[in-house]
Amino acid sequence: MDSSSVDFSKARSGYCHLCQKRLFFLIGGTRCDICNYKFCSQCISNAEMIENDDSIKKVCDLCAIQLSSSKDDLNPMPDKKKFISEIHNVCQIIERNPELEYTKEKQIAAGNFGRVYKVFNNTNGHNYAAKVFIPENVEERKMILNEFALTKLSCHANIIEYYCIYEFGRSIWIIQELMDIPLSNLINPIEIMPENIIVHILKSILLAINFIHRKHRIHRDIKSDNVLLDFTGMIKLCDLGFAAQLISEKQMRTTMAGTHAWIAPEIVKNLRYDTKVDIWSFGILSLELIEGEPPYFRMGPNEILANILTKEFKLKNPNCVSQPLAEAIQGCLEKDPRQRKSANELLKMPVFESSNISQENFAQFVVYFNRKLNGSQN
Repeated sequence: MDSSSVDFSKARSGYCHLCQKRLFFLIGGTRCDICNYKFCSQCISNAEMIENDDSIKKVCDLCAIQLSSSKDDLNPMPDKKKFISEIHNVCQIIERNPELEYTKEKQIAAGNFGRVYKVFNNTNGHNYAAKVFIPENVEERKMILNEFALTKLSCHANIIEYYCIYEFGRSIWIIQELMDIPLSNLINPIEIMPENIIVHILKSILLAINFIHRKHRIHRDIKSDNVLLDFTGMIKLCDLGFAAQLISEKQMRTTMAGTHAWIAPEIVKNLRYDTKVDIWSFGILSLELIEGEPPYFRMGPNEILANILTKEFKLKNPNCVSQPLAEAIQGCLEKDPRQRKSANELLKMPVFESSNISQENFAQFVVYFNRKLNGSQN
């Protein structure tokens, strides 16, 4: 679907936080009992089967997705034929020049993958992010299309949304929702975030991981650079460029993928692996938030990989966080993937079940802390 047909603008006061419908002044809308934002009647409903919490009466559609993602039920693992069909259904390539519809305003990120720009949609007047690639060969093109398709198939409140894909000349553009900063902007070894904020961030990422895993997908590159925040308090896992779909004919993977400091031991050993590699990376991300950087980060790539195999990974100072958080992190960093917690098991641990920071309060913290560390909101 062309993004020009839908209004994806950020929530504003006096409007439904999801669909942007105007609400009656002051008295309009209903507050979600989880995120505390206001929604119109179409975007909020009565809470059903919320265990051990009678105070939750109304839940918005966004929070309902998050709640459903923590349930035990798994989607059936698709076979190859079904997965290819799903890919073809969502990967509708627009074969026209995107620069006729979008104007580049500024570059906001760059890397080996390509460049990311803040762009302006000339039709609806809203801003988006555009990931611009120039693939060097057929394999690179396949990876880009795989990223787009798996992201489109992973619709969740804590996963970045991809709207459409263009291919024109040698370039490929992916139009996605615009966020404000990567999580890495808030990580500083001198100035560590409060634990309740860290837990809130980790829980949001964990909800996204759990949703992906229930779809039998592996992200394979969980790290702070691949978590995006905005100043309304949203937290989104992004960059499924290394992601893989497990299918009934191929229920484990062996490809070396990921970023050195966050890679799980079984990948380094060239063993067959599954979704548990993401849990290891999530554990490293937890250490990154608490200690300011992942273990052995300043070493060379080969030294990092050697340490992953031979060293014990744990908090440098377990007393710097609460025991429930330390236990959750330890459950992620077991060398044997069979002993590692699943995303669903982690979400049921007390440290995450008790996390209750509202989106509004988290938004205020992001604005404050980003300004404190980086001097501005941009």
